[in-house]
Amino acid sequence: MPVYFFTYHAYGTWMPDRARGYTRRGADIRSPDPRMAQRYRENMAETPGVFSPSVQRAMIDELQNAGERQGYQLYAVGSDPTHLHVLVGWKYRRTWLRVRAGLQSSLTRRLNRDTHKRTWFVARPSRKRVKDRSHHDYLIGTYIPNHRGWKWDRIRGLYR
Repeated sequence: MPVYFFTYHAYGTWMPDRARGYTRRGADIRSPDPRMAQRYRENMAETPGVFSPSVQRAMIDELQNAGERQGYQLYAVGSDPTHLHVLVGWKYRRTWLRVRAGLQSSLTRRLNRDTHKRTWFVARPSRKRVKDRSHHDYLIGTYIPNHRGWKWDRIRGLYR
């Protein structure tokens, strides 16, 4: 069963002037670049998105509900005002691209319905394949719990 760790960044929040640097598709982490950040901001169609605590909870709820409809197993979710991590696996033959897109579509529909219509996420969320049990356990036991927002996993349920 493939298991992936998807990260959905809020629209306009992962800018090139971040102190910790930024990434460009297909490249390593780059040093902060204020000029590039200014160009990004000039091209933005909307204000940056922010995941409030209520939005974070709605996203976790939607991922749990969508799992039944889309046939995946949700292991854990970690949220933050600027991004959402999703640890998920599936048995059926489908690509990670299809699963990732299905999750994003479900999240977008839910947020547009419950709050207001807008661009909630960057166009292409990041993904990492979880290759072994120790990586899986680290994500659930250490990485996700260190986030500032709401979290959920199959053992603890919803927690902050």
